[in-house]
Amino acid sequence: MFDKKFKHSFSLAISAGLLSSLFFSVTFVLNKALDNAGYSWQWSASLRYLITLPILLVIFLFVKNKRPLLDSLKKRPILWMLWGTVGFGLFYAPLTLAAFYGPAWLVAGLWQITILAGMLLDGLISRNHDSETCPRRFPWRSFVISLAMLFGVLLILWDHLMTTTFHDSLFIALPVLLACFAYPLGNPDDYQQNRSGCGFHGPHAGDDHRQSAILVCFGYLGAD
Repeated sequence: MFDKKFKHSFSLAISAGLLSSLFFSVTFVLNKALDNAGYSWQWSASLRYLITLPILLVIFLFVKNKRPLLDSLKKRPILWMLWGTVGFGLFYAPLTLAAFYGPAWLVAGLWQITILAGMLLDGLISRNHDSETCPRRFPWRSFVISLAMLFGVLLILWDHLMTTTFHDSLFIALPVLLACFAYPLGNPDDYQQNRSGCGFHGPHAGDDHRQSAILVCFGYLGAD
């Protein structure tokens, strides 16, 4: 019984991850297409959330217990605005800017740095002086493996970066680096530790990830 549940959950997670990767990869191509069509990167970044808003409203209709979401939004609007802007605004706007200076595949390749950024931030956020209250170790093994994989990706991208001007390389690399750290920093899953008193103290709306997604997006939309 346990094996069946595990296999089902694992298959569901893989399927959701692949589907998410597909949609996310398409955004890199669309950003470049909008650039080639003459649109501004600010408009492209805003368009993502103008499209996302009605989708999130539909999801909101299927949330059975809406009270935790509304209470959290009412209780800590500033925190949600702040971390929603970090997790969504400072994540996608720099990626869109980078797409206007380099090809979509290059931006997508550099985006893999977010794997390491997430590990580093998770280690810093969850760190606590009281090891008995929050006993967590930095995942060095996973970090080294991810670092090796990322090194291989950067080798592929290096030739292209060397053939572009310094100005373009700077406007590709720096915005992507900013986005790589902003995304895990503003991710609602990172502040679930607030309930246990460990590490970073940020807002949350309970265990329903649909509510977290809606609230975090509210932060960016409200600050836009």
